[in-house]
Amino acid sequence: MEDNNTTYTAINIGPIVSTIQMARKPRELWAASYLFSHLMECIIETLPKNGIDKDDIISPAILNSGSKNLGVGLYPDRVFFRNNLEKPFDEQVFFKEVFKKIEKTKFTVKINNKDTIKKLKQDFFNIMITSLDISSKNEESEAIRKLNQALDKAELFNIACKDEDTKNVRKLISLRKNSPLFKKAFGKTEFPIETLGEIAAKQLSILESNKWESFVNDIKSDDKETAEKAYSFSRDNLKSYHKYICVVQADGDNVGKTVTHKDLPNGKVKEISKALLEFGKKATEEIKEYGGLPIYAGGDDLLFIAPVVGKKEKGDSFENIFDLLEKLNKNSFSGVADKVKECGLTKDGKLIEASLSFGVSITYYKYPLYEALESARDLLFGVAKNIEGKNAIALDMRKHSGGAFSISFSKTNTNLATKFDNMIKKSQVEDALTSAVANKISNSEGLLKLWIGSNENIFTERNKAFFEKYIEYDSSKTDINSSYKQSALDLLNELYKTKINPKMSEQEKKKNTSEIIKTMYGMLRVAKFINGEEDKQ
Repeated sequence: MEDNNTTYTAINIGPIVSTIQMARKPRELWAASYLFSHLMECIIETLPKNGIDKDDIISPAILNSGSKNLGVGLYPDRVFFRNNLEKPFDEQVFFKEVFKKIEKTKFTVKINNKDTIKKLKQDFFNIMITSLDISSKNEESEAIRKLNQALDKAELFNIACKDEDTKNVRKLISLRKNSPLFKKAFGKTEFPIETLGEIAAKQLSILESNKWESFVNDIKSDDKETAEKAYSFSRDNLKSYHKYICVVQADGDNVGKTVTHKDLPNGKVKEISKALLEFGKKATEEIKEYGGLPIYAGGDDLLFIAPVVGKKEKGDSFENIFDLLEKLNKNSFSGVADKVKECGLTKDGKLIEASLSFGVSITYYKYPLYEALESARDLLFGVAKNIEGKNAIALDMRKHSGGAFSISFSKTNTNLATKFDNMIKKSQVEDALTSAVANKISNSEGLLKLWIGSNENIFTERNKAFFEKYIEYDSSKTDINSSYKQSALDLLNELYKTKINPKMSEQEKKKNTSEIIKTMYGMLRVAKFINGEEDKQ
């Protein structure tokens, strides 16, 4: 009998998360991420010497020479290809060939006031290779599914690297100049990656362009007093959000489900991989144009740092972080979404469609970067990816004063997304009004619980009466404050729609009312913050 099995192989690299956790500054975060994209590139370039043609690689798509100076890592942490590595295969020989390329990242550091050349060692990195024979009809998707499972298990048994190897990597990612990673990414030995303070205040580079260079010099100053006074250059335009940054992590919804689907025809994985590469390129450009710093854009993942309000104008205002997230989802990711939709695959009778979900951590620019990173990751995978329908945003904001609030919602609820967007537009009011409305709603849980779960005509009437009595809402008025109250009422009603259930128990009523109030409070605060609060710090 003829053997119809085809061998597929996958290679996984690490330790990515622990290396990224070493970063304390944007420059270090970028370098830690780019290092692994560079490692994957070295692996892919070594494959042809081991009998693997480019046509054998099904994921990721291969970068052409014109894509290599985008200044961001575009390769994911796994590569999948058809056919086994050439026999007889010796992993150690393969690794040595890869690390001949990696050794070009040698760098110089000062030890005891003397220049010392350092280079990365193979022992630091975890490179895992696994192969499987596949005989199913749609073998590519089956191969990716099974290889992913095997690699996920293998990652649980990673061997800890030596302290000396870790120190060398930490020294590499902390280099301010003469980094071989800068040379690789930008063709320069020096690349001034912006500080968190610069990123946070990026809008001021447009509003106060003649003073921006002075601000940049001051905010970077080693003199603490000079750095503290850097923001004093802007008296008229300074808002509190100019001192806050967004750490954003994004992940594609249903992309993995598509490329491992049992009915996905061979050849489709490659098409989706090409679309993902284009997504990474487009997303990188969108983030840069907004005023953010792309850290990683490989596969269906994104990691970047951005200002709350960017430098790109939008009518008579500027794009905010939600505008950027919408562009990334609707514009940059559209090619991937189209390719997934073309596959026509279903799950439980529903068409599988792709989108992006986001975890967004907004923090003061002096807040520890590694904590904001951890928060963004937890928000994405612990909250956003678990919201029904996905295509979600989970955001947490921590004020310098100690206050914190969070919101999470799915963009599949288009009415809620529209009402929140309108709330942002209408929030150009005094801080006191936002505080009054938010606090009155927050302190009225017992009252608002009385009509939770009721039919729409009932809760809209009751919520209107609540606004009229406690928030001085008058539907006949159209001034800016009245328009704000109307938008807040519309948003509250939309949140109530998500909880319609006349048979709701008392315990459920309490829980759902608490959820609505928490979300409403967060949305009101975030909307006002994006429009600018007086800087009191």
